[in-house]
Amino acid sequence: MKRGSLFWMFVLMVCIFSTTAAMAAERVPLRVARVPIVLQGGRIPEDETIDALETRLDRALHVPLNQTLHAVEYLPEAECERVLRAVWEERKRTNSRASLEEVMQIWAETLEADIAVCPVLTEYDEYSYFGWSWRRGTFLSSRARIVLYGYDRSSGKPFQKSWGRNYHGESSTQGSASVLALECMDKVIADAGLREMISRWKR
Repeated sequence: MKRGSLFWMFVLMVCIFSTTAAMAAERVPLRVARVPIVLQGGRIPEDETIDALETRLDRALHVPLNQTLHAVEYLPEAECERVLRAVWEERKRTNSRASLEEVMQIWAETLEADIAVCPVLTEYDEYSYFGWSWRRGTFLSSRARIVLYGYDRSSGKPFQKSWGRNYHGESSTQGSASVLALECMDKVIADAGLREMISRWKR
C-alpha cells in the first residue's frame, strides 16, 4: 500500500475516534449500581467460586473502551452496599415480610442509578457419599441457586430472576456446586437481559 493511502487511512481513523469521543462526552453516562454477591446458602463457596461468579456479572455489565467513551458510570460498591442496607433495614421495620425485590426501586432512586443489581446465592451445597450393593463407587449430591434482584429505570420496574440446579450422580467436576452456581449465574444474567440494558446507551 502506498504511503499516501496509509496517511489518509490514519487521518480517517483519527477523525472517527475523535467523533466517537465527542459524542460520548455529550452523552449522559448510564449510572450502574451493584453490590457483591450476597451469600445466603448454608455452605460458603470457595474464594475461586466467588471470584468466578463476580467475574460473570462484571462481564455482563462491562462496556468496551468505557474509560474513553465514558458511557457508563459504575457507582462505588461500598456506597451501594451502605445505601441498600439502610433502605432494607428501614423497609423491614415497616414490613417484616418484605422482600429484596420491593426495595430495588427505592435503592436505585436513592443512588440516582439507571440500573441496579443485587445478586444473591440462596443455595449452595454438595457432599460425596459411597454407593453400596450394586451401586458401588463415589457419588456426588450438589445444588445451587441464584436470585438476581434489580431495577431498570427505562422500564420503571424492579425485576427478580431466579434459577437453581441440582445434581445427583457419579462424582464429577461438572456436577460440583461451583459449576452449578456458575450455570445459574449465566442463566439469570440472560433472563434479566443485563447486556441489553447496558447496550441501550448506544441508542
